[in-house]
Amino acid sequence: YAPTNEATEEVKDDFYDQLQMVLEQVPCRDVKIVMGDMNAKVGMENTGIKEVMGKHGARAERSGRKVR
Repeated sequence: YAPTNEATEEVKDDFYDQLQMVLEQVPCRDVKIVMGDMNAKVGMENTGIKEVMGKHGARAERSGRKVR
């Protein structure tokens, strides 16, 4: 599982570094599909995205990390 916002920055960085290393080992000719909710939008603010987020959420901040 991906670490949550409560995890330390070091734990989050380690997770995404490991994920990046695994993805870099996949040959370029192969299709890479990573599924999950690693960049999920959580929180109460849904202005402009009500159709996809809905009106429910939990108060938290996004990590801002992206997998390349």
